Amino acid sequence: MGGNGVNEKDATLAIALRIRDLLQKNTAIKVQLTREADEDYSIANRKAVAQTAGGTLFLSLHAGFSVTPRAQGMLIFTDQGVQSSAESISTEGKDRIVQRQKAAEKAGTLGYKIARAIGEDSVAGSVIVRSCPLLLQRDLEMPVVLME
Repeated sequence: MGGNGVNEKDATLAIALRIRDLLQKNTAIKVQLTREADEDYSIANRKAVAQTAGGTLFLSLHAGFSVTPRAQGMLIFTDQGVQSSAESISTEGKDRIVQRQKAAEKAGTLGYKIARAIGEDSVAGSVIVRSCPLLLQRDLEMPVVLME
């Protein structure tokens, strides 16, 4: 709940529905939302929806709140990937690391493209892209970008 009484879940659902409608109207991009109403979905359910849809990007929307009136802008987080030097990892484990690293690299590229597009056509304030471990990326084979 933000200081203005707005629930994050309500704000992000409204944004997701708007993004879906704009993309469907103006592009050939197929959009699959993890929810289309005020429903509670676990991380496991969201992963299942993403894997079933077979998408090329998982965009996770969040709405931060700050008590600082000057705070504005947007953070875009991309997965930092996996670095492993363990030689005892199985071939399957190594293949999984390579897949995750490729997805993380693609997420980074997409994150910067999103930031550039928003920065060029928005009054949202600063748009910052950062890399960090993302929970959803651990199990999904597609790039994950988290926007706050």
